[in-house]
Amino acid sequence: MNDPKKQLREKLETCYAEYHRQWMQLPAAELIQKAEEIAAVQLMAKEAPNQVSAEQAEYLLQFKNPLEVVSDGWLAENGSDVSIIDKELSHVLWRLIDTGDAEVIYETESLEPEKLYFGVFHIQENGNETRFASIGNHDLLYTADQLRRYVQYEDAASTFENLYPNRVEITEHEFDRYVRERLDDSCRVAGAFHIDFDKGEFSGLRIMGGWESFQIKDICSAVSHAMRKEGADTEEQWDRLLDRLRGKEITPNNQYRFLEGERSLRPEEISFSGDIDQNDNLLNFYVETNFNVDEVFGTDVMTAENDDFLNVYADYDLEENCVCDTLTVLLNCANGEQFVYKYQMNAEEQAVMTQKMDAYSMERFGESLSDCRKQYLEEDAQPSQTLSL
Repeated sequence: MNDPKKQLREKLETCYAEYHRQWMQLPAAELIQKAEEIAAVQLMAKEAPNQVSAEQAEYLLQFKNPLEVVSDGWLAENGSDVSIIDKELSHVLWRLIDTGDAEVIYETESLEPEKLYFGVFHIQENGNETRFASIGNHDLLYTADQLRRYVQYEDAASTFENLYPNRVEITEHEFDRYVRERLDDSCRVAGAFHIDFDKGEFSGLRIMGGWESFQIKDICSAVSHAMRKEGADTEEQWDRLLDRLRGKEITPNNQYRFLEGERSLRPEEISFSGDIDQNDNLLNFYVETNFNVDEVFGTDVMTAENDDFLNVYADYDLEENCVCDTLTVLLNCANGEQFVYKYQMNAEEQAVMTQKMDAYSMERFGESLSDCRKQYLEEDAQPSQTLSL
């Protein structure tokens, strides 16, 4: 496989050798006049291969003299300052890419330069806010997988933005401009994302549909499901991702009101009845309401004059191997209306819920939750079936 950074290094060395040959033929007075230009060329020849990403290297390789392109860009923005090379070189390249001027000014290897994609991000994490752009095909599938790796600590990064070492900070105005460009389907902006770790929400921009928001945990679960299947190509991974996200969007209509009562659920009050239903990656348990629901949920259904009643459901996530942290509470009114609420369980309630789910699963299925998860993962990871003619 060709290494674009290695190719760039070799091309820069060739270009630098030609520069050096030309300098050797100049009189001393002219060399002095060109001192700043010479310093920039020497700096770029030495540092550019170490500082650029593979995507940035591919961009520079399209030019017949990439050393001229990057040296001119550096001089225009930074002059002879060499102390900020690690921070500013990405910025220089980004400006060249963003404006598209370089392809017009400098000679390229082909008449049709390769398209270069980039993604833009608005990140809120630990009370801090940043916006940046990163070169690469940062579409939903790729970004969701990056997010999953970060959340599950597979990538040792102190903050999400540090997963993108060649990122370039952009302003709010620039971010909005790229969002409009994405909506216009310019083909340059591969993806635009709002990721709010403090709220646990992820938003991606669809060309036709605008912004769509999901819980971060749903994004991570969906992309884990998409990537797991053996033999799945990119198209099938996309299908699996979008299928798992269907119906999980956060909209004003499904922002549930959370119930809160005087006290939490006691261990002895948690029990189940009926079948255990499976919906994709979720096992759904019916929670018996043989306790004072008004005290726990803050409702008013246990008074003598009230004919309303509650149905309560708990879910176990086979993807994440844990109980979902909220209960679904259906308020069934005497007039036939039904309202859906959520109840946030604390850590102790979740622990007891898990233990009792496991015992009830053994009672109903003869299998533990671990057995159910193992079977689910094995079935989900089966390779795609193809027809042989």
